Amino acid sequence: MLLFAALIGSAPAAADELRPFAIEFTERAPGQWALAWKQPLAAASMQAPVNPLVPANCRFAGDPVSRPAALAIIGHAQVLC
Repeated sequence: MLLFAALIGSAPAAADELRPFAIEFTERAPGQWALAWKQPLAAASMQAPVNPLVPANCRFAGDPVSRPAALAIIGHAQVLC
């Protein structure tokens, strides 16, 4: 029993987390939309941010903006449809 406790105590505990990509598309006024997203990072190292695709009848009003956060990249943009 003591050997079992020693083996359990010596192994680091780790869990495989689910880190889903989140996206929110909110109409602020007729034809004007706010787009927000959270891109999870697989590791602490930075990955290239992903800009979501918008429907063919929509366009970005300016460049999408993204910033690093804890284990994620947070982005937002204004979209006109």
